[in-house]
Amino acid sequence: MIGTFKVARLLSGFAVLCSSVLLTATAFGASAQADENAKWFVVRHHTTSDCWTAKLIEVNGEYVHAFAQLAGGPYDSKQQAQEREAALVKDGTCKQ
Repeated sequence: MIGTFKVARLLSGFAVLCSSVLLTATAFGASAQADENAKWFVVRHHTTSDCWTAKLIEVNGEYVHAFAQLAGGPYDSKQQAQEREAALVKDGTCKQ
């Protein structure tokens, strides 16, 4: 016969396992959704004028970067973003 304490401990362990599986599945679903909404951009540092390409995700209907300005995009491919970056370097908007 299994004691009440052991049963409670087994159920607690099972609840933790189920929670972990649920959180992992939710995170994977959110990650897959974010990747679907990701687009390529050219971003520009507002003080140094350095530019680079970055893949940004849409949050609340907007694509944003923490500290840089969007200088081009959205693009479906990294190559398109890099072509825009090269044009911005050529016209002096971005540093090389």
